[in-house]
This record gives sequence, C-alpha cells and structure tokens, in this order.
Amino acid sequence: MTYDGEPEAKSSRRGFLAGSSAVGIIGLLSGCSSMTQLTSGNQASETDSETVDGFEKFGNRWVTFGEESDWGLRYNSSTNELEVVHKPFGANPRRNIRIEADENGDKGDVYVDDSLIVKNEVEVSDGTVQDPSYNFVNQNDTGLWREDGGILGVSTAGEPTALFDNGTTRVEGDVTTTGEVPQTVWDGASGHAPNLPATTATASGDGSKTTFSLSHPLDTAPRVATVTPSSADAAGTFWVSDKTDAAVEVTYGSPPPSGSENLTFDLVVSL
Repeated sequence: MTYDGEPEAKSSRRGFLAGSSAVGIIGLLSGCSSMTQLTSGNQASETDSETVDGFEKFGNRWVTFGEESDWGLRYNSSTNELEVVHKPFGANPRRNIRIEADENGDKGDVYVDDSLIVKNEVEVSDGTVQDPSYNFVNQNDTGLWREDGGILGVSTAGEPTALFDNGTTRVEGDVTTTGEVPQTVWDGASGHAPNLPATTATASGDGSKTTFSLSHPLDTAPRVATVTPSSADAAGTFWVSDKTDAAVEVTYGSPPPSGSENLTFDLVVSL
C-alpha cells in the first residue's frame, strides 16, 4: 500500500480549526440583539478596560450577551484559554466551549462540553497516514485520512491499515474473521492465495442414492463451493446441485458404489 506526500504539520491544521471556531463564536455572540456589558468574575480582574493595538482589553472579566446577560465570554488566565459559558458564571463554571492558546507552535484545540451538531458539513484537511484528520484524544496517529483521488484511508498507530477506493478495498496485513474461533482468511504475504474456509466431508453410498449433503464451516449459504473427490468411489461425474446455510449438496449422474463412508470430499466455500 502506498501513499504520497509528507505529513502535514499538526499546528497548521489545528490553527485553521481553532481560528475558524473562534471567529464563528465571536461572530455569533456579537450578533446578539441586546447590548454587550462587562461583569466581574471571581477571578482577579483589571479595574478599567484599555485599548491595545485597536483591541479592547478586558482582562479576566466576563463579557456577557443576551437579553438576560446569560451568555459569557472571557479569557481564563489560570488555563490560558478562551471560554464561552452559559450561566451561572463563577471561578469554575461549566465551560460550554473553550479554545486553547497558541503554545509551542501548536495553535490549540477547540473543546465542546456536549454534543456538536452540524446541519450542513464539516470540512477538514486531508491529513496523512501518520496524522489522520479524524483521530482520537489518546492516540493522534489512529483514525481516518484522505489520499489523492478521493480514497479514504484508515491508519492504526501511524501505519496504513486499509484504503477504500471506488468499489475496491485494499487491506494491509491479514484479514481475520471474528467469532468463537477466529480464522485468518488472508495472510497478506506476497503471492499467497486466500486462506478460504475448507473442510473434509464424508458420505456413504448405497448403490442407488445419487444426491449427498456435505456440511460446510460457514454460518450462511456460500456463494461459491468447490468440491473435490478424494476417494476412488467418490470420483464419478457429479455437480453442485444446492448450497444452504448448513451444507453443500452434490448430485451424481449415476449412483456411486455402496460402502461405509466410502465417499470422501475436500470442500472449499466462500461468500
């Protein structure tokens, strides 16, 4: 499995997300119809606001919005984060949204305290195998990423695991079934054929019977069944006449010889 390009710096992607979220949050709050006012929080706050390089500086005080001033925006100096909070305000309120500060070249993450519901779409960068766009808090190198041509990739621990193309699935490594007895159906080694479910079946001829039912290892009817006779008495002309959840049925053109378990077969099935 191949992939192109160098890993994109996490700081650039997080910077885009955090910056866009901050602009959206501030734009939402500033669009409220009621007058914005300043309220004192329980943190140490500056007595007067001041303008620095065209920006109003409010220290740690809440900037509140809404008809009842029930939404607040503030900088939390103890965590170095920007917070959006719904009442009650205080030193340690429930923080509905918080944005990390820019530290060590990492533009910071955006945290939402509850569900994030998007009614249109969410656009993220493509990501890479080592740094997928959709990943996990405790493991940033496991998740989903996009390869050129609209291919969806899955990474685990920074390594490519699967690629989903239009109608094609490519897997790196083994493919193993689940269940009480896991079975490897593809071992991923170069030049190896699929390790399909196989079994040996036996039946007894009576000199007149032409149809025999051979049990298979799947829990559903196979799409393909290959039956190979492995005894002389079973080597007559036959065909697969039926496939069910439990068995593959073979029918002979003429009855095979009679005997006790004298008909043996190798059976390979697949879905």
